[in-house]
Amino acid sequence: MKELHALVDYENVQPTLEELASLAPGFTNVWLFHGPHQVKQAQQLAAAHSGVTLVPRSGKGPNALDFHLTFYLG
Repeated sequence: MKELHALVDYENVQPTLEELASLAPGFTNVWLFHGPHQVKQAQQLAAAHSGVTLVPRSGKGPNALDFHLTFYLG
């Protein structure tokens, strides 16, 4: 079975699991990159689906989360 990973910048957009499923049908894993202000919402989403992995932002700055996500993508 093929795995489909979705990397989500949760700092800019906070999609629901249903919205993610419509964007990436059949996803197996969601990597949820979030900042310090989205911790509670991200934890709720992770509790609702076993395939959600939380990745807190490391570093500070205007594009810190973008660079962090790009690092994982590479």
